[in-house]
Amino acid sequence: MVTLQCSPGFASRWISPRLMRLRRALRDVSLSLTTNLTDQRSDIEITCGYGCPSDGEYETFMTTERAPVCSAKYLRDNGPIQYPSDLSNHVLLHEYQRDEWKFWLSTAAPEISGSTKAMWFDDAYSATLAAESGAGVVLGHLSLIDNELRNGKLVRLFEQAVPQKTIYTLRMKRNWEADPVLASLRNWLLEESSHQSFSEG
Repeated sequence: MVTLQCSPGFASRWISPRLMRLRRALRDVSLSLTTNLTDQRSDIEITCGYGCPSDGEYETFMTTERAPVCSAKYLRDNGPIQYPSDLSNHVLLHEYQRDEWKFWLSTAAPEISGSTKAMWFDDAYSATLAAESGAGVVLGHLSLIDNELRNGKLVRLFEQAVPQKTIYTLRMKRNWEADPVLASLRNWLLEESSHQSFSEG
């Protein structure tokens, strides 16, 4: 049994579309995928933030830009969004954990401070689901919504992205080098991230 720990958003948006390939890579080894971020028993941990800890236990796994996206349904129901300043009249979907709207607006539309029609969610996963249903505009993690952007479920509104990229880091349990299964899984994860097909910006 190998335990992989990550956020609900990463599990659903990045891991799930690759489960069949991951299953083939693991062969006869069972996988436990947990989104319980307080569990300290994981073999591999994937986290996100704005930097990579310097203690030597973490390595950069992948990076992503964040930019405004919404559903095609939202655009049909609420009219076109042509300029960043137009967002002052639209529903912006915020998140309590890591809200970056103020950073995006400060560079793309400094003349406005936001929207009075805001909605707040616990995390990016919930906010993105709401955007898919047509609830408003979210700052999407572009590398995690590749499929949705390609099939038109979500639409990127502007080229401007949040100035600072989000960094995903990988932490292996101690002495992982001696375990061929963990070494193989680490290599698979790094290879998959290097083949990220979505071109940002």
